[in-house]
Amino acid sequence: EKVVITIRDTAGGIPKEQMKYLFEPFHSTKGEKGTGLGLYITKQLVERNNGKISVKTEEGPGTCFVLEFKAL
Repeated sequence: EKVVITIRDTAGGIPKEQMKYLFEPFHSTKGEKGTGLGLYITKQLVERNNGKISVKTEEGPGTCFVLEFKAL
């Protein structure tokens, strides 16, 4: 009854101290290279389409984002 999209990487994970800022606008760990809008915009789009986004991360192995939407 739902569509689930899983995006996983092996880039080393997200530090715990960054997790509380993950979906906040203009928060970037990339310095001059980032705007800090990517995950903020993604979350807004997912929620506007009645979906939800969650993240599981572990420093070392990597991060997994899960997007869930109701199936039409």
